[in-house]
Amino acid sequence: MSGLATYTLNAQQGGWMVPCVRSLSLAAAICECLVGWIDLYKIQVMEVCLELPIYKGGVDTLTLQMRLLQDIEHGLMSVVEPALNTLYLTEVNNQTSKKLATGHGGATKAEMVEVSPFRNSTYSRPTKEALADAWAHSLAAKRQYNLTRSQLVPVFPKVIAPTISWDKLKKELGLD
Repeated sequence: MSGLATYTLNAQQGGWMVPCVRSLSLAAAICECLVGWIDLYKIQVMEVCLELPIYKGGVDTLTLQMRLLQDIEHGLMSVVEPALNTLYLTEVNNQTSKKLATGHGGATKAEMVEVSPFRNSTYSRPTKEALADAWAHSLAAKRQYNLTRSQLVPVFPKVIAPTISWDKLKKELGLD
């Protein structure tokens, strides 16, 4: 298990919970993949776009989505950021990425696949849908349409904090 997963598991209250472990495993896999790309392609500056959780499948689903977002943000700060000169985080509303890809915010998965670069690929339908969704999120990078774009600040376990600009954080901490 990665250092990220071990650290966060030790910080969890309430013991070893399966949804927690799945969330940590997925977050660790994502962050370790990013570190691999950083090393392979000698990336110095990276912007990561994350879709914010939405209340669609009930409280349990929303809680799991929030935990995953928290674990990914924690991994970005503790595992990915040290490998870069600069890391930016774009948190995007799901309707924003759909609108940027298709022209309207209520697009279906099929519509997203149809306009994506993966429409003619030989991947399975679920894989195409996941790739089309990730592609749509990437369209939100460096845009200012219904999203928050700021430099990543630490988000520790069990805390989902709003992102603030690095300049504001330095000022608040007296690092100017």
